[in-house]
Amino acid sequence: VIAENELPHLCGFRPCEDPYVEAFLGLFLDCRAPLGAPVTLGARSLAGLQALVEEQPEVCPLLRSQLNQFNNALKEWMLSWPAVEPTRQGLPRVSSSGTGAGSAALRAPPTAQDLELELHGVLDILSEYGMLHKVSCPGSAEMEGEEEEPPGGQEAAEAFYQAALGWTFKLASF
Repeated sequence: VIAENELPHLCGFRPCEDPYVEAFLGLFLDCRAPLGAPVTLGARSLAGLQALVEEQPEVCPLLRSQLNQFNNALKEWMLSWPAVEPTRQGLPRVSSSGTGAGSAALRAPPTAQDLELELHGVLDILSEYGMLHKVSCPGSAEMEGEEEEPPGGQEAAEAFYQAALGWTFKLASF
């Protein structure tokens, strides 16, 4: 429904200024994606697509709703990342909620590779918003156009970034 009814009206003129958004739109509007294929976003097209949606929310209410759901889910996920530490020889697993290894919620532990993939995936999303530069250099002057909030919100992004710094060093030890 989104690809058929909302995406054609999202960008007034094509090609779109943002090459990542144009690639995304081209995939679904120029019939390069199979009919009925799920609409998936890449990290690089997310920032531009959100900006277009916020400029004209009446044009794409379903896409806007889906992006808002994504923002909320990402915020919760970033604030609790990692939910479970990977298994380390001689150390118990600990969840972010503080429950021990006996908890029913702790099933299969993630591998170090799983955590590394999650870490870099979210860092890629945040980098499109200039978030990594803002957090790592808090006193730096902000450039114009970098004022939009990252998905999940500024607070969740900063919490994730701080956890990511610690985990970057931990993952090297696995």
